[in-house]
Amino acid sequence: MRTFSKVLAPGLRVGWINADPRLRNLLIAGKQAMDTCANVPAQHIINAYIARGGYGEHLAGLRTEYKRRKEAMDASIARHLGDRVRTTDPDGGFFLWVTLQGDDVRVSSSRLFEIALAEGVAFIPGPALSPSGQFEDAFRLCFASSTPERTEEGLQRLARALDIARQEVDG
Repeated sequence: MRTFSKVLAPGLRVGWINADPRLRNLLIAGKQAMDTCANVPAQHIINAYIARGGYGEHLAGLRTEYKRRKEAMDASIARHLGDRVRTTDPDGGFFLWVTLQGDDVRVSSSRLFEIALAEGVAFIPGPALSPSGQFEDAFRLCFASSTPERTEEGLQRLARALDIARQEVDG
């Protein structure tokens, strides 16, 4: 299953399923049981856009820009947080998973979130992404929605928030 929401326009709310053709009738019945109001005009708009040939070029541009933004976030993290954190290197998506290291693991990402908000930067604390509340030493940062300049400022603020949180823990 895929959606056009992240790559074309969130308001279109159109997706698709790539499945075995033998499942077609079952999938149609399931879709109709969930909602009966598929946005037909939006589907036609997307179909026309793809038929004109602009979709592949659009995706290539997005991939280039998101890679640039991811690399900018990686560089800002290295500059401002260094070995205080470990990050993932995703092949796709919009987020980096950041795990606190060393003495910083004693800082709760939930508490860090509160302090970071006061500093003007936001992220998703690890426990919000775990049904059992795990990952208190981790958080998710979005690189897709910010320019490299804005990311740089955000990482400076996040480093300041981590310093404040560490001071609370260290007493």
